Amino acid sequence: MEKAIQNILANDSNLQGVLNDAGWGGGGTKYKIYHLVADGTVDVPYVTYQRINTDPHDTKDGVSGLDVCMLDVDIWADNNSDLFTIAGYVRTALDRKAEGTYNGETLQSIRFMDHRTDVEERVGVYHLTLVFSVREKR
Repeated sequence: MEKAIQNILANDSNLQGVLNDAGWGGGGTKYKIYHLVADGTVDVPYVTYQRINTDPHDTKDGVSGLDVCMLDVDIWADNNSDLFTIAGYVRTALDRKAEGTYNGETLQSIRFMDHRTDVEERVGVYHLTLVFSVREKR
């Protein structure tokens, strides 16, 4: 699932415009989208994502052919406006994404479930977590 999520987010034109290594609209080629944690030298804004849990759907005849996974996508920014703009782009890129194979992994569906916000006051970073349910075909 992780390779598929990276592929979907990195190929979204709205996110490319704000999460590239050259800054907002800068036309950079490396996107600040990371699995688990960001590179320690990266500046905000950036996105991290991680699988929170997996619920396999076993059958009587064998192992699960479909896993339902909870995914957290964390957005980090230095102001509230950018935070919610990027969160909107992420949600649009992932929510109700068409069934398909992305970077070699087959997803049946992605559905937005919830969000949480936070401010890391001591470092001046705004943080928002989007929660998705992802159905991954195995």
